[in-house]
Amino acid sequence: MSTSFSKNIHIPLDASIHLELKKIADALKLPLTTLAHMAIQYWIKAKKRYQVQKELAAYVSKHAGSELDMDTSLEKEALKELQKIFEEQQ
Repeated sequence: MSTSFSKNIHIPLDASIHLELKKIADALKLPLTTLAHMAIQYWIKAKKRYQVQKELAAYVSKHAGSELDMDTSLEKEALKELQKIFEEQQ
């Protein structure tokens, strides 16, 4: 059986930030705490995505031109396919 625990935190907000959150929460018909929770979850996911992008960029930069780099024939074929897609959208 899995038990989840909730933790509460107190976050002092400037009045202007509180007012903006309240306006959005009211427009979405959500409790302010729910909106704040959603915003924090979104920020955490965005932070994780950014970290992965940074690590990927470092890996790509480190291995560019090496045997770990993309196969040149595969790269050429991929560019041809992208060009076809681009031309079809025009």
